[in-house]
Amino acid sequence: MGISRYLGFFLDETRGYLNTLERGIQALEAWPADSGRMHEIYLSVSSIHGMAATMGFTRMQRLAEDMEGALLKAERGRMPVTAEWKAILSECLRALGGYIDRIERTSEEGTDDCRTLRRELFRLSEEQEDGKGHTEELSAAFPKQRSQVLVEKEDLDQLMHQVGELIMLKNRFSQTADSSVWQELCDLEKLTAKLHDSVKRIRLIPFADVVGQFPRRVRELSRQLNKSMALYMTGTDTNLEKSAADEMGSLLWQLIRFAAENGIEGIQERIRQGKPQKGSIYLNILRKEDYVAVRIRHDGTKADIFKSEADVTAIRQSAEALGGEFYTVPLPEEGTAFEIRLFTFVPVIEALVVEVGRERYAIAMEAIRSAEDLAPEEIFISQAREYGYLKEKKVPLLRLGRRFGCEPTEADAHILKTVIVSDGETYVGLVVDRLAEKQEIVIKSLGNFMQKDPVIRGAAILNDKTIALVLNTDVLLQGGVEAGR
Repeated sequence: MGISRYLGFFLDETRGYLNTLERGIQALEAWPADSGRMHEIYLSVSSIHGMAATMGFTRMQRLAEDMEGALLKAERGRMPVTAEWKAILSECLRALGGYIDRIERTSEEGTDDCRTLRRELFRLSEEQEDGKGHTEELSAAFPKQRSQVLVEKEDLDQLMHQVGELIMLKNRFSQTADSSVWQELCDLEKLTAKLHDSVKRIRLIPFADVVGQFPRRVRELSRQLNKSMALYMTGTDTNLEKSAADEMGSLLWQLIRFAAENGIEGIQERIRQGKPQKGSIYLNILRKEDYVAVRIRHDGTKADIFKSEADVTAIRQSAEALGGEFYTVPLPEEGTAFEIRLFTFVPVIEALVVEVGRERYAIAMEAIRSAEDLAPEEIFISQAREYGYLKEKKVPLLRLGRRFGCEPTEADAHILKTVIVSDGETYVGLVVDRLAEKQEIVIKSLGNFMQKDPVIRGAAILNDKTIALVLNTDVLLQGGVEAGR
């Protein structure tokens, strides 16, 4: 049947359901009578049961089936949600996670049929009711679940490309249309925006679906290593490509495991050093313009978490296989962080078109904070670097004309037309000749047509059919900070 081709999809979807299951169990500890949460848990287990059966993982299927029967009784109020029941449910979650980890490594579920755990589930069920006939009642008890369709990544890439072309045509039409079709143009604008968002949602999943089980796995690892530690995560609502989810999850877990094994000290050693007994591992996800940065650091004394150079090489090669990069990032007063940069390509953005000399450049609106006219008294030189004052903030300036070798066209050289860009922490003022207009653009790759310049993200055909180079503000911000030091 060729079912193995869907293994990646199975792992991806099952992890998402396990994350929902874990959140549900945690919520039941606070609200045991939450029937809605119990219903959500039931649906997650039911989905795992069906997918495991489809893939032929019979041991996993049997465990999920037994969970399904017990959860049905609990959801209907025929079995109280006791502390013992929640503990067994947590054990079942760990067992399902173990199956998934083993399947990911070997494509096999192993030989453990969780017989003892399934007996405990059966015992709890029998203590309340004989458990007959739950399968026949399912269709009447619950609404129909979402259906899912498998789509090749290449087809989604082609669909995204076609949406970009549609947006370009819409933009050109808006330049020539008269007032008689204004309402139709507004409707077209809304439709293309919805279509673009829909395609993006199909391609992406939140990091929470990839790393949601990590805190539990760290708790289990701390017991195995006889250490006390916890994992703290931020930015998990950031999205990544579904196609990279499995590999990215494995790569991040390797780094966390290295930090736990080789970075975090044992309890007695931490007490001797005057540290809290519980060690901390941090996973921070940062959304940049062209990439997603995932940083992992810890509060242990040992900065190097790798046992050998071979470990570093393996991590770097795994990151590169995803089209990303691996970095060691020194952090002031926080030690060393290990960062995976996973590059993304967002083809359609809203941009401000600016002119520098006879050239046009596009700057992503999401990076722009303001546009300013800086007078001579607001500009000063410090250590051969040019700065401007912006609301009492000292902002380094970058003259794009000098950066790209363009002759300025503005007659009044005393007033600097400046676009302020920021990533939330760093600010840089980009000096241009003129602000042209704001428009939605489709970024096209430059390929090998010009020598690669990290400041250039790509090119875009504007509404008037001229071409603008799209600037990479992440690189410009980094360059501005270095120039301002």
